[in-house]
Amino acid sequence: MPFSQADQREREPSSLAEPTSARGPTTQRRNSHPFLPAISHLARHQHAAPHRVRSFHAAISARPSFNPRGSCTTVADLLPSPRAPLVQRGSSTLTAPAYANQSACDTWHVSSSLPITLRHVSHLALITVSVYENFPLELHDSFFGAAKDLLDLPDETKMRKTGDRPASIGYVPQRPTAPLYESIGIDSPHTIEQVERFTNVMWPQGNDTFSDAVHSFSKRLVEFAEMVTRMVFESYGVNMRLFNTVMESTFYMLRMFKYRTRLANEMSNLGLGSHTDCSFITILHQHHVDGLQIKTKDHRWIDVKPEPSSFIVFAGDALAAWSNDRVRACEHHVIMKENKVRHSTGLFTFIKGLVHVPKELVDDDHPLRYKPFDHFGYFRFFISEEAKKCTAPRIKAYCGIDN
Repeated sequence: MPFSQADQREREPSSLAEPTSARGPTTQRRNSHPFLPAISHLARHQHAAPHRVRSFHAAISARPSFNPRGSCTTVADLLPSPRAPLVQRGSSTLTAPAYANQSACDTWHVSSSLPITLRHVSHLALITVSVYENFPLELHDSFFGAAKDLLDLPDETKMRKTGDRPASIGYVPQRPTAPLYESIGIDSPHTIEQVERFTNVMWPQGNDTFSDAVHSFSKRLVEFAEMVTRMVFESYGVNMRLFNTVMESTFYMLRMFKYRTRLANEMSNLGLGSHTDCSFITILHQHHVDGLQIKTKDHRWIDVKPEPSSFIVFAGDALAAWSNDRVRACEHHVIMKENKVRHSTGLFTFIKGLVHVPKELVDDDHPLRYKPFDHFGYFRFFISEEAKKCTAPRIKAYCGIDN
């Protein structure tokens, strides 16, 4: 679960629906990083008929499995109704595999020599992506080594104040409702200044190994998050000036998670209860111990296996509202099946200012379902006692419109 709040002292745009012309497009600068060629390739095909786009799923093989070794369940269960398959364009081919019609979903193969491999892409709930060149195994290992060093510190050290943002939640200790779980967060982890500030609080004598690993990993992860957000905007045919404004207004928070093993007298293996995230998107990366499960539309729980080069992208509540319910926030939980300590990490994105449903996503078939909302205001509601009593999804209780 993400824990973050707006820094009220930072400049917040009054609206994300109508970006000002003074900002202007920043496409050339943003296309410079190594992830965008892949996502732009996919988005170009989707953009060909934006009015027909509802969701999509891309895979590198015909086996519909979260685990590339082929031991899991089809992602098709997560997806809505299909549309026409895409056609070949340029040097890459997108074709509908045989099981697309059987599963009634948008599913295509992606075949190309791009540096990022999209295994499973779904606007409805989940994206599973393999990134080899920009997240090498050495970076994976050094990051989780740093995370272990941090979360193995004494609780009184981890409880130290690491930021000035109002109501910022840093360390979350084990508690009766989640005795196996603890986590700690770092704001703006892609900036070396913030990482070093955090590091110096935890290790007053300094710890260059920790700060270098976290900053290097987070910088790449933020670029990845930007790529995924661009994909969503382009595939739905939303004005890209709005994308640029959203990127300028995005706040990033990295959390590191640790799940301890059960004690002899503990019966429950629940690591973290079922929930959706209050973020716009969440990118999760697992170490090597199983535990993450996601809920399909027919209410089945399926495993998402850890892979050193795989990243799981969840739609959060804010993206569900922004999309006017074309995207479903992904419900997930952690079940500790192995008698091993489990580590994972997540990057959560939040939008500063008001979030509006884009006009491109409102029509006769999709009437407006959400009022403009302040994302960090929703965060405050999300963690409140009032929200815990809601029977409807919290985002609908906060800003939903009854149609």
